[in-house]
Amino acid sequence: MLAKPVFQNSVSACEHTDSAWLRFSKYELPGLISQIGSKHFISSVMGAISRSITQVDVCSLFHYDTASKPSNFGTASRVSNEITRLTAERYASGLGLHDPMRLEINNVLSTDRVGVFHLFRERINHAPYRELCFNLTGTLERLSILCRDDRSYYAMSFYRTHQSGLFYRNEVNALSSLSEILSSLILKHVDVSNLSPVVFQKTITDDVLRKLHDRANNLSDREAEVCALIMLGHSSESISLKLDLSINTILTYRKRAYSKLNINSQNELFRICLD
Repeated sequence: MLAKPVFQNSVSACEHTDSAWLRFSKYELPGLISQIGSKHFISSVMGAISRSITQVDVCSLFHYDTASKPSNFGTASRVSNEITRLTAERYASGLGLHDPMRLEINNVLSTDRVGVFHLFRERINHAPYRELCFNLTGTLERLSILCRDDRSYYAMSFYRTHQSGLFYRNEVNALSSLSEILSSLILKHVDVSNLSPVVFQKTITDDVLRKLHDRANNLSDREAEVCALIMLGHSSESISLKLDLSINTILTYRKRAYSKLNINSQNELFRICLD
């Protein structure tokens, strides 16, 4: 899915794409090849794109399969390393399951091994994912280069925040034109570096549980757990299946928790956990 920003530019899209490709291949590609397998690979890609195509505020590499949560294989940022790390942690802890790209990646790569997915913040329907991974970080949009090998899917994503503004259309076209070569670099990097997912010291669930108990120290563990699952986007039916409890029991836990937290809605729960 390649959405088109509404911005215009005086340089034609074709001219910009061609010149960007030439700059990238001549000045940046040799250096990137030398970084394959290195811990600096992702930051090197971000720097190369920023110099030859357009400013990138954050870059990430995630692994996907159909049976588990997304796995983070590294990030780079010119905005805030701490915010970037926390956002990747939240994404890998469960919010990434609600990423529209996650829901479409099989379709995008059903016939080709390379694809592009362009996501605007306003097009994200899942409130916790939109708030925690986009609004709180000031992220406006994300352009992802998707690729696959015989076993898994990968996405290298380039983010723009309020600091840099939205991508121009010709920048999107130029970055998309590099999808084939970037996907080759990504898959080679994954292969030679024998990557393992980043292990975070805590998860979003830990953070949510702490905030809930800070707000109401008389919350039971089960009441807090139900609220944390709501925060991650689970419905009452989903929580019921996950915890192997009846829906009525889940609703009772939720009602008790809301009473102790002195709130009346899911939106108020979000505000507590997002503060």
